[in-house]
Amino acid sequence: QKSGRTIITVLHDLSFAAKYSTQMLVLDRRVVSYGKPQDVLTKDVLRKVFQTDDYEIKDLRVVLK
Repeated sequence: QKSGRTIITVLHDLSFAAKYSTQMLVLDRRVVSYGKPQDVLTKDVLRKVFQTDDYEIKDLRVVLK
């Protein structure tokens, strides 16, 4: 971050992505959400992407109910 470089990583583990990223982009054939992990990992975003409410978010970790 201090060197002014950008690293783009594709991850399917949202908890891991949130832990190590300063910005997240969630896609589902289009941009669903973009921003800081705490702003992106919301119940609304998970509902749109996974079409279920069987997930909880605890300290930026996505957990199956």
